[in-house]
Amino acid sequence: MKDSFYGSERYFFTLRLARRDDDALLRHISALRHAMRETLARKPFQIDAIAILPDVIHTVWTLPQGDHDYANRIGMWKGRFSRHLPPAPHRSLRQIKRGEKGIWQRRFWKHRIRDHADFERHCDLVHLSPVHAGFCQRPEAWPYSSYARARSRQIAAQGKKDHSAEEAVLDDDVTPLRNVTSPAALPSRLHS
Repeated sequence: MKDSFYGSERYFFTLRLARRDDDALLRHISALRHAMRETLARKPFQIDAIAILPDVIHTVWTLPQGDHDYANRIGMWKGRFSRHLPPAPHRSLRQIKRGEKGIWQRRFWKHRIRDHADFERHCDLVHLSPVHAGFCQRPEAWPYSSYARARSRQIAAQGKKDHSAEEAVLDDDVTPLRNVTSPAALPSRLHS
């Protein structure tokens, strides 16, 4: 069954780095943002929700009507990000022969959103993932999430004004992760 958003398909994705103890997504957040902007320019879609953890990305996307090509978009994003990083030292001989950098897990988790309730549940899951992973106590405290943008839109839809939360997680003005000076300072549980 198609979602009611102009016949477009919506999906929830989880993308993981190859090493679960890596924090490259936050260390190289500017490269990740740049890679996403390039991907959006080549193959447009809407990011409905996103949370970037040190080694995991949870996101909900709406693709244009009649377009189901999420796999190429994810591949472009991952590839463009990987170009900015040196090859991982843990690459297998097979990865080296294929020219792979070994940054990402080869596969990703995908769930097609069935209806509006499913959409809301998955957006909540995305925004709560930093809390579940132990990085913060409230979703609004995590700077690498679209929670503030979503909350701002929700308030605007209710007729109230709140301009303090207009930042998007992929914008350059996102505040840096506070109180984390090195990868060792991150909590040991990195995943939701």
